[in-house]
Amino acid sequence: MQKNKPEGLSKDRKIFLILFGLLFIIGGLFTLDGGSLYKGIPVMKIAGWSQLGAGFFWVWYALLYKRSSDMRKVAKEEETICPKCQKVYMAGKAPDNAACDSCGAKLEPLEGFYERHPELKETPEDYPQQEED
Repeated sequence: MQKNKPEGLSKDRKIFLILFGLLFIIGGLFTLDGGSLYKGIPVMKIAGWSQLGAGFFWVWYALLYKRSSDMRKVAKEEETICPKCQKVYMAGKAPDNAACDSCGAKLEPLEGFYERHPELKETPEDYPQQEED
């Protein structure tokens, strides 16, 4: 049996974020010397410290980010539908008791619902009348 290991960022995304962070760190180091000018305007040291902080944050995020198990669980849940009133619940939004809020019927997976219930496929839907300009 395989252990559920927290998922991290993809390799491409990690590389991008590390390079992005290093760019911020280098920019922050050049700004900290106090004599930096941007188009002839002196740049304050707080800008350098801000760039350094942002750069270290992005590098830290790229190296240490792990997706929590709760996020994985919600991502794996599926969309459901009520067979009685046909109210759709998006993934992770269904009630805990797996019953419809409106009518109390047991929810079913949305995928393949109309193949299992072809009689509901022909139900007319109430669309608002389109107004002409």
